[in-house]
Amino acid sequence: GLVAGGHTFTVTAADQAGNLAAPASFTWTIDLTAPVATITASPPNPTNQTAATFSFSSSKAGSTFNCKLDTGTAAACTSPQSYSALAAGSHTFSVTATDQAGNASAPASFAWTIDLTPPVATITASPPNPTTLTTASFSFTSNQAGSTFRCTLDAAAAAACTSPQSYSGLAAGSHTFSVTATDQAGNVSAAASFTWTITSGGGLVISSPLTLDKSTVAAGGTLNGTVTYQNTSASPIAVQIITITSRPPGTTPASGPYDDFTPTVPAQTIQPGATLTLAASRLFLSSDPLGSWYSYTTYQDSALAWHDGPHVSFTVAAPAPTISVAVTPSVASTTPGGTITFQATVSGTATGQSTAVTWLVAVGGGTIDQTGVYVAPATAGTYTVVATSIADPTKTGIATVNVGMPSSIISADRRTAWNPGIPGGIPSRTTLCATLSAATYGNGTTDATSAIQAAINGCPEGQVVYLPAGTYRVTSNLTIAKGIVLRGDGPTLTKIRASLAAGSVAVVYMANLWPTYGSAVNVTADVPKDATSVPVANGSAFAAGDIVQIDQLDDTSYLFDGNCQWFKRPDYGPPTTGHRSQGQTVEVVSVVGNTLNLSTPIHQGFKLAFAPQVFKPSGPAAPAGSTEPPGIVKYAGLEKLYVTGGQNDQISMINCAYCWIANVESDGTTPAASTAANGTAGPGNGMKGAHVLIDRSFRVVIRDSYFHHATNVVQGGGAYGLSFSAHTSDSLVENNIIYYMNKPLTMRATGGGNVVAYNYVDNAWTSADSRLQETTIDMGHASFPYMELVEGNWAAQIATETVWGNSGWMTLFRNYASSQQQRTAANETYQIAAIAFEVKARFMNVVGNVLGTPGLGLLYEVNSNPPGPDQKTVYRIGHGVNAGGGGDDISTYESPIAAAATALQLYRHGNYDYVTGTVVWDPTNLNHVLPDSLYLSSKPAFFGANPWPWVDPVGTTKLYTLPAKARWDSGNPNP
Repeated sequence: GLVAGGHTFTVTAADQAGNLAAPASFTWTIDLTAPVATITASPPNPTNQTAATFSFSSSKAGSTFNCKLDTGTAAACTSPQSYSALAAGSHTFSVTATDQAGNASAPASFAWTIDLTPPVATITASPPNPTTLTTASFSFTSNQAGSTFRCTLDAAAAAACTSPQSYSGLAAGSHTFSVTATDQAGNVSAAASFTWTITSGGGLVISSPLTLDKSTVAAGGTLNGTVTYQNTSASPIAVQIITITSRPPGTTPASGPYDDFTPTVPAQTIQPGATLTLAASRLFLSSDPLGSWYSYTTYQDSALAWHDGPHVSFTVAAPAPTISVAVTPSVASTTPGGTITFQATVSGTATGQSTAVTWLVAVGGGTIDQTGVYVAPATAGTYTVVATSIADPTKTGIATVNVGMPSSIISADRRTAWNPGIPGGIPSRTTLCATLSAATYGNGTTDATSAIQAAINGCPEGQVVYLPAGTYRVTSNLTIAKGIVLRGDGPTLTKIRASLAAGSVAVVYMANLWPTYGSAVNVTADVPKDATSVPVANGSAFAAGDIVQIDQLDDTSYLFDGNCQWFKRPDYGPPTTGHRSQGQTVEVVSVVGNTLNLSTPIHQGFKLAFAPQVFKPSGPAAPAGSTEPPGIVKYAGLEKLYVTGGQNDQISMINCAYCWIANVESDGTTPAASTAANGTAGPGNGMKGAHVLIDRSFRVVIRDSYFHHATNVVQGGGAYGLSFSAHTSDSLVENNIIYYMNKPLTMRATGGGNVVAYNYVDNAWTSADSRLQETTIDMGHASFPYMELVEGNWAAQIATETVWGNSGWMTLFRNYASSQQQRTAANETYQIAAIAFEVKARFMNVVGNVLGTPGLGLLYEVNSNPPGPDQKTVYRIGHGVNAGGGGDDISTYESPIAAAATALQLYRHGNYDYVTGTVVWDPTNLNHVLPDSLYLSSKPAFFGANPWPWVDPVGTTKLYTLPAKARWDSGNPNP
């Protein structure tokens, strides 16, 4: 158990007498540390020597050594240790040291290779033989990497060289070039040589051979070449062309495709001794084959013979992959706190490289997890999402996120609050006050007018006159003058067929006929937009529950009257000194002194400078059983029946508030025997005027109905579908089919707040010119409609015009305006557009729509002539410069950059069109969040299981199912 180190042992002896001997001692050392053997000299590696000598040492003096070569037995040896006659191949020498204590070292070893095989030198490029060139260039290689070379020309001494090796100024005659390769072991190859002859004949020779700026070019890259010719003769030489050409793999100069570099040298004469240098290039495309190409220079002489130079090889390679990162969607919008899922695509990675990314958003810009789920911050603004490639962190993709409030999609000054129709929806009336039988009146063979009218007159408000299934013939108009419902069993079962004198009356009036008016009352101060009260000179003239109108003289800074005297004062109402195109119908909820408080806001302000006034009907008195103000009808309904035969409108609503038409078919077809050329034969008795006139009314609802055809489809007011007029306000037209008329839906001096939504409107035309595409939804056919919403409709063309004055502040939202009516391809040839706004269309909003039809040959916009009315387009803007007074001017366009031009005041945001194939946003509004609706808070029930909104300009699917269009397509247009 002794430890390493020095030790001493001592012993003494004592005899019997007690005498002690001198001590005897022994000192020794215990050494447990092994020496370290080191090889201090060894042969080169690799080597072509078959002998080897090694020197070695030990870290401890006096050590002995044991040596071993390859797999032999270790034997005692001393330094240096030599070996001879070794075989070619790999060898390993090892040595161990043993110190005087007997400790043996770890072996020190050295491995080396004896290479006795010489390399092979190969000449890979050489000059042509024979040649007139006085220059020569040689390229060469060795089959062993790392070889060095020695070159010699003719009898000159060999010298070190590298490939390529060039010579110039060579004399005519025979020459020999030789090259040897020496590998790293010192083995020398046999010489590779090339012998050629330089002829002394003069001519056009290549004095500087073709050189290329690169040996490998990638698809998408450019290869440059340079060559110099010299006329070595005593005479001028004419050439037709000199060029550098390239040929792909598998071709020869005599066959296969080729492609010249550019430029080339054109036909010319080269004087004796003159030189000519051509520098040209070629762009390689992705369609060029990859692989080994070659290039050469050539010229064509005056005899049209070609003279090719030597070939220079190069390689066309695939472009090196470049990593890129793309984020989708690249632009997205959401509301504060909303979420967006982003995806990143990494392209250009090599095999084994990661295609993953890391996600990042700046502080304050929201959060994003590593799956790409982004959560917007609470603050509106524009933020950037970054995806960074893991394979190459220098490569990133970005997306822009616009976080905004839905209300900012249209600025407040360009819109109003749309809350149309009857609050809470159409009331359910269940009490029947009278039931008539069609059989009593011969199922349409005898006159039922008096019986139906008597039942209406005798019915208490809030109850129903019921017409069971059958046909009811009427010979004069029916009038609903109070809040009762006339109801059938459905439009295919209960039918009212009118036989009326030509040009006489409508079939059904929802009105207290005929309204009269007293004096108007002056407004005493400006009434701003969004106000809910009006100051008047005499508040005692009004009471809560009154339905009144407010209007003002025309403000020509934005209003163009168009010499239209109808649907506004003085066409009706108290006398006035001038036209009052801007007006609104409102309900008074209370009167405080001389202030009228209203149930709805003012949609566009009224200015004291234009003499605003308030007025209401003064008569007739309400009929028996009604408590409504004079001249006003409230809560009257027409439901579940069919009407035909109107001679001065089909259904007329005048001074009607909270009234409705639901599940009604209004038929304008005529009996075949009497059908005019511009009519349609069918089961009806025709219709002249409008299917529904909504005049001076407030919060009416027209829904779930089918209005179609007219006795004569021609302009002039006799073939209209639904017509809002005379400052009707806050009404709703929803989920209807309106089909085959001159103007299926038109607005004439409307009062704002009205909504036309989710209707299928098609086949507007006029027999006066069947080539003209008529407007399907006309938002301005008598000045001055304003602040109306057209949402979610399917219509060929939505437009305004100035034939009878202008309109302004109209909003088109999430419609499909196709520019393609059912009859278009066969008949219409001009004025074809999805959206058409004539001059003086003020501050129009077109937001979130899908526009046009693929393959129709549309332009994106026409705003001049030419191309004018004959060019089909998505937008037609600024025509009708000289329109008005009932005449149009479709060929004359205003400058789109003129002051107050329609184009300058137009706001377009988030619309997809089939011409550009993109969603076009207004650059001034970074809010790209399209709300579902501008008047609904949730999906309407009539959509059922169908997706809503059905128009989605920013989605992959642009158009889903519109229920009204689906009814039409099914062949059952009634709900």
